[in-house]
Formats: sequence, C-alpha cells, structure tokens
Amino acid sequence: VNDSVETLKSASLGGTTREAIDPVIRDWLLGIASDVRSGQPLPPYERPQGSQWGLTAGISTGYDTNVLLASDASVAASESTAASSPVYSPSLQVLWKKPLGSSGRALYVGAFGSFTGYTSSDASIFNSVVLSQSTDWADVRRSSGSRLSFSVGNQIDVVMLNTAGVEFFSGVETLRPRVTWQHGGAASTEFDLGLRWQSFAEPSDSSLDRTGPGVRPRVIHRRRMGPLLASLGFVFDAQFAQGEEYQSTSVQVPFSLTVPRLWRSLGFIASLEAALTQYPQSSSDRSDLLLQGGLGFRLPWLSRSLWGLDWGVRSNASNLDAATYLKQTVTLSYTHDLF
Repeated sequence: VNDSVETLKSASLGGTTREAIDPVIRDWLLGIASDVRSGQPLPPYERPQGSQWGLTAGISTGYDTNVLLASDASVAASESTAASSPVYSPSLQVLWKKPLGSSGRALYVGAFGSFTGYTSSDASIFNSVVLSQSTDWADVRRSSGSRLSFSVGNQIDVVMLNTAGVEFFSGVETLRPRVTWQHGGAASTEFDLGLRWQSFAEPSDSSLDRTGPGVRPRVIHRRRMGPLLASLGFVFDAQFAQGEEYQSTSVQVPFSLTVPRLWRSLGFIASLEAALTQYPQSSSDRSDLLLQGGLGFRLPWLSRSLWGLDWGVRSNASNLDAATYLKQTVTLSYTHDLF
C-alpha cells in the first residue's frame, strides 16, 4: 500500500503516471492508505464511480373530467368547475449524479419541465407550464445488515397558467431533510421534514392570498412481501398563508401497493389516500375530507422505454359547496431514456 501511495502522490503532483490513474480511484486509495497507517479497520470495498447523466423524454395523453381542479393550486371556483377535456403533455427530465468519494455520499441534481394542453376551448385557460429544479445531498451509512441514509434536498416548482396569456401562477420552494432506515432486507422507514415557502399570484381579495410558509413532516414505512411492495404513511401538513381563508392544517394517510411483475414484465400499481383538512380561520369554518386513489400499469419496452396506463379518481367532500367535487382522469404515457 505504501508503494502505491508514493506512486499516487507522484501522479497527483504531476508525475509521469498522471494520465494512467483515475482521480476518483486515486483519492479512494489514498483514503485506504491513511486508514492502514492509523490502524483503522478497512471499510467494505466499493468501487468508486464517476459522474452519471440521464435524460428522459416523455409524452402522455388522456381525458380529464374536471380540468379546473387539476391540482390543489387551482384558481378560485367558477362556473366552469365541471369543464372536461382531452389532455396531452410532453415532458423532459435531466438528472446528474456525482459520487463524493466512495463512502456512500453523493450529490443529485435534477431538472424537469412539462407543458399540459387541453383541447377543449372551455378548458384552454388552464393550459400550463411546470418547471422544477431539485438538488439532493445523500450520505449512506452501513452497519450489521442495516443501512441509514441521510439526505438534504431543496426543490423549486413553478407553475404558469394560460389565464391571460402564459403568466406566473404559483411557485413553491421546499427544503427537505430526510432520514431513511433500511432495517433488514425487506423493510425501510423514511422520516421526512418538508419546510416550504409558497407564493401565488396576488388575488384581488387579500383574504384569499395563499402566499406564506408551511411545514409538512411525514413518516413512510415500506415493506417487501414476496413479489409485493407495500407502503403506508402518515403526513401532517400546516400552511400559514397570509390570507385567512387558506390558513390550514391537514392529516393525510397514503397507501400504495406495487407489483413489479404482475404478468411477465407487466407491472401494477395501486394507491389510496385519505386526507382531512381544516381551515380554522376561514369565514365558513371550512372542513374538507379528501379521498383519492388510482390504478396503473407499467410495461417496459425494448431497453430504454416504458409505457404506462393510469386511471385516477379524486373526491372532495366539504361544508363549502364550491369546494365539493369529483374528478377522474385516464392517461396513457410513454417515456424514453435518451441516455
């Protein structure tokens, strides 16, 4: 090891072997040599890897029975609440992974962009552009069959709507410290604290302003049972909006079941979620009970492509008539990893 260290030091200082030695492997070997000299036990062997890039393009099409309520970040209820329309959405996603040494630390950077268009004239004002950027730092620690992962991520999401030409509608920035405990070979538990600031286009009525900070801690437990992967979570969400009508607290219980190979290479996904949201400062003392679920199929195609077929339903019961709705979507999607 000592002879190798001297050779590596020569390479790092501009010796004749510089081009022959990978910088990542060089740094890893220098760290190993340091442990040997100090009497520390050697870590498990992990071959260092360089940076990795990924680029994925996608296109989806389908039908939406309630376009206005496409998300919680929709505009105020209007006469077109029940507008339905065929929908299409092209998207592009870029990912970059940078290992930080060989100890399980890594940096992940991603960017996502999509356009959603509705062919119905009544729904065209909800055509939207979504832009997202995320950065995550992760550190994995292993000991006696278990694995503990720490990560800190930051994500920025921007939505622009075609309400009067494409213009800013909302922006959300979320700081997400996360700990994942992999215990045994079949189970993991994730603790996630989401600290966010959301900003919306300023409404004419200040009591309807959704801009403000929020917090969203959650616990997700995942367990593999033979060919099945089950996930059950508990989420608490509090939004401290500037407008009294949108100050809220919410309790959510999401559940999902994934079958990677339902038949040959065909995968299956089922999800169900219940959420109770209270608006204690609203003039109507608003209270919502949301139930949503979905079924999906995934089919790999060739070596880099994936087909998807999804059906989803979303039902919101509320003491506020304008917030009571039913929404269904059917979507056919295709994604391809360009590299």
